[in-house]
Amino acid sequence: MRSLGLGSAVVQLLVAQRPPFLMVDRIVGLSLAPEPSLRACRFISANDPVFQGHFPNLSIYPGALVVEGLAQSCACLSVLHQLLAEQGGDEEALAALISELTNLERGATLD
Repeated sequence: MRSLGLGSAVVQLLVAQRPPFLMVDRIVGLSLAPEPSLRACRFISANDPVFQGHFPNLSIYPGALVVEGLAQSCACLSVLHQLLAEQGGDEEALAALISELTNLERGATLD
């Protein structure tokens, strides 16, 4: 798996969800072989408002939000895999795509 450091700005280019319902904070890994896979993460704070009501005095992160995060991760993988396939599917195309996404996160624009 190739290590990545794509933050929420790039994630928001890949999926339609926005905070507070964006459940993927970073994409940290991507692999194309033998099967496409992606590693993503979500930073959860003890101060997250969801803990105030689920359940008071017994903080449990809701399973529905975990499943939504998995679905958003799968959507990111699908979009990245499709973009890569459109570019020929080789490792150099992957590196160029990652570089372009990282530059977008740093403030570059698509012109």
